[in-house]
Amino acid sequence: MSGGVDSSATAALLKSEATTSSHHAAALTIMVLPPIARAPCCAGQDIHDARDVAERIGIPHYVLDYGKPFP
Repeated sequence: MSGGVDSSATAALLKSEATTSSHHAAALTIMVLPPIARAPCCAGQDIHDARDVAERIGIPHYVLDYGKPFP
């Protein structure tokens, strides 16, 4: 989840479907660059945006940090 409109809307739709089925919804953001890098997606403010959206729609948010392998 990037925190943008597309992924946020999709997460909200999945959350609404999960409440009527046996499925569970969660948000996952994969950080591929160090937080200080200027990245077009999934770093810094985007992670905060995704976390805020996940909290608002009531799903857990996880961040996987894959930025360390890239110098």
